[in-house]
Amino acid sequence: GSFNMANASGDFAFFSVIGIINTDSKLTGSLETYSMQVHGKSFDLGSVLNQIIEGRLLGSGSGETPITGALGSFVFDHGSALVDGGFGANLEIIERIEEPDPDSEYTAMGGGMDWEWGIWETDGIIDGVDFKALNPISGTDFQAIAAGTMLYDLSGGGDAAAVIAHGGLKELVQGSCSLFVQVGQGTTPNWDGYFGMNNVNGDFLNFEAGGTIQPNGQMTGTHSVYSMQVHGTPFGSGSIISETISGTLVGPGSGATPITGAVGSFFFDHGTAQVNGGFGADLSEY
Repeated sequence: GSFNMANASGDFAFFSVIGIINTDSKLTGSLETYSMQVHGKSFDLGSVLNQIIEGRLLGSGSGETPITGALGSFVFDHGSALVDGGFGANLEIIERIEEPDPDSEYTAMGGGMDWEWGIWETDGIIDGVDFKALNPISGTDFQAIAAGTMLYDLSGGGDAAAVIAHGGLKELVQGSCSLFVQVGQGTTPNWDGYFGMNNVNGDFLNFEAGGTIQPNGQMTGTHSVYSMQVHGTPFGSGSIISETISGTLVGPGSGATPITGAVGSFFFDHGTAQVNGGFGADLSEY
């Protein structure tokens, strides 16, 4: 998760955390990125002598919504400064991912320099698409790129695919995407893209989306234009009940070409139809 706190006096603490959920449902983690200022003095990740980040999941533990939130605390000891705080968040289900059937088969479909994708099928019936980041850029490296003297205006094309569930059936649509990413020189990191997919049965999904890139290097966004048709039934932007679009930049994270591409996923819930898909593209300067 990412945490951002500040006050009117100019004091602030910004940090990101990565961790695990233990078998007793307790959260434990460690700092991935960190920046803190108090009384005009700055502290970074290297100045943290000791850290404790822990929490727990909240909810009934059963039913349609077994987990409703998370609650926790954190302590960071800098020697000359001590940070003692907490956090709480409501959580909602954005996607239910079932364990792959033991008989499911994966077929590689394509990829790029630092990403790949394929489809899962069981007895010839499509289960889902799977886009993977082979070399994700860490939050630390992304922070260095974002604050660096180079401005990266990147663009490129790649693949996009989705499985549309409607009327008890699942339909695969495939196509392409065009992505644009800007990061560096202290500007707000941002991205946008176009995604177009279809199949021989006349089903299609076309949308445009964009957003920002978080301090941990994760892309988040929302659609701006949307059109989908499945089994002859059209769906527009107004019929979307909920959506999630996310991704990550890939590449070595440093050197002359720190960013080589981006890979991500998207989910749209229309009530009577659900869309689960992904995208990947190689990026270069334009």
